[in-house]
Amino acid sequence: MAECKISIIMPTYRREHTIESTIETILAQTYRNWELIILDNAGNAGYRFSDSRIQVFEDARQIGACYARNQAIPHATGDLICFFDDDDEMFTNYLQTFVEVFKANTKVKMVRAGMVLLSGRINYSRATPLVCLRREFATPTWIGDRYDADQEYFRTIETDNRWTEMMGDIILLKAVICRVNLDPHGGIREGRY
Repeated sequence: MAECKISIIMPTYRREHTIESTIETILAQTYRNWELIILDNAGNAGYRFSDSRIQVFEDARQIGACYARNQAIPHATGDLICFFDDDDEMFTNYLQTFVEVFKANTKVKMVRAGMVLLSGRINYSRATPLVCLRREFATPTWIGDRYDADQEYFRTIETDNRWTEMMGDIILLKAVICRVNLDPHGGIREGRY
């Protein structure tokens, strides 16, 4: 894989108070070939960013994060796609870690890693900030408005494609690459996420 591009998809809902610091962690990435696609699900924040790699789309229907992710996927132009929340923190090696694994393993379709929870525990689930996949497998099939919709989305992709770690389709890294913040205002707790 030559210099691959990563598309980061970020739904947001009334998170003006967190999105700036989250984007700062993206701007600080050691890997520079990325695009950030923000779908403002409130449609009223008027976000404007000077970095041309950041695109903002608005959809005021407030149907939820799953709907917003589905709307954002067709805008992705990267070789890889990851989904990131508007209140979390990428460690500076987040994107580089994913790119290196995909470059070293040309047959892999999905890479999962770990995050630090508020409690300090490490989590290696299928939560949105922990998964990166090849763009051709990122389908606009997010459903529901439950808190575990991301777990179901990635599990369904794995099952439908019959991917396994044993066959080399998925790699689970024991690397911690981000921190979840779970801000109580806006987002999943106040919107229809």
